[in-house]
Amino acid sequence: MASFKLVNIEEVSKFVQRCMCCVGTNPEHARQLAELLVAADCRGHFSHGLNRLEMYVRDVKEGTTLPDGQPIIDKETVSTALVNANNILGPVSSNFCMDLAMKKAKETGVGWVTCHGANHFGIAGYYSMKAAKQGLIGMAMTNTFPLMVPTRAKTKTLDMATTSAALGKAEYKIAVIRDRHEAIESTNSIEQYSYNYNVKIFGIPQTRENETSADTADICIQLFSSIGATNVTLQDIDIAHRIPSRRQSDRPNPIICKFTRRLAKATVMSRKKETRKLTAADLGFDRRTRLQNLNASKPTTTTTSGGVENKFINENINSYSRKKKI
Repeated sequence: MASFKLVNIEEVSKFVQRCMCCVGTNPEHARQLAELLVAADCRGHFSHGLNRLEMYVRDVKEGTTLPDGQPIIDKETVSTALVNANNILGPVSSNFCMDLAMKKAKETGVGWVTCHGANHFGIAGYYSMKAAKQGLIGMAMTNTFPLMVPTRAKTKTLDMATTSAALGKAEYKIAVIRDRHEAIESTNSIEQYSYNYNVKIFGIPQTRENETSADTADICIQLFSSIGATNVTLQDIDIAHRIPSRRQSDRPNPIICKFTRRLAKATVMSRKKETRKLTAADLGFDRRTRLQNLNASKPTTTTTSGGVENKFINENINSYSRKKKI
């Protein structure tokens, strides 16, 4: 049976921040994530506390979530706003949205803010509590990738919880009564399901120094059109961004393109071989521009790897995750 121990809140917070900074996360972003995870554990939501740290580390490390950046307001009125999270950590963009909603509510009586291009944001109650502390009524809602198959259907289309027990809580219980490796194996297929919507693109140079996610999405559409996937549009792309390089290189940073439909991704991957025939001019670049090993592939996921930083993260996450927190 798992052993339990009390851990100082400040120690846990610093631990989370060190883990995230090891994979290049902005220190302020790491601090906000740490505050959220600690709050979840302190309120007894162990499924969304330190139990989720490994997921956040992996997402940043593998490029599916950006380690830095800021959300921006796409559109707004005096009481509403649409925010682009720019694929950063969910808690950072969600704090931004709730702060904006509270500001509007204090000015007009109500504030509604929606967000796109975001990631896992932890316990929803954390953001409602922020509003309550300001004397406001707060609501926080989210959706996820399709996980459930409707009655008599053949594909997963429902993106909300349809069970009496939360998946995260089930994961936590399994981790307590089983060996950690077995617990990871039993939930791994669901956790990695979202990666089935991603394509990693190599070899395309940036259009400009400060390339935005919209610019990157336009590059993807141009590429897809050039290889014959003309039915894939901007509506099929959830977010597209460059993976930041941690080493100096003359090669352009790869692109992660996250689709809203698996069918759109399948269409692109079926035309993958056509990328070998493309020239720079086909993608709107100067003919002298070199496309370095242009290719598209499915992002891979790993659970262990070498290096001092990875060893620190893997050893510490494994040691902390089976202990009852705070």
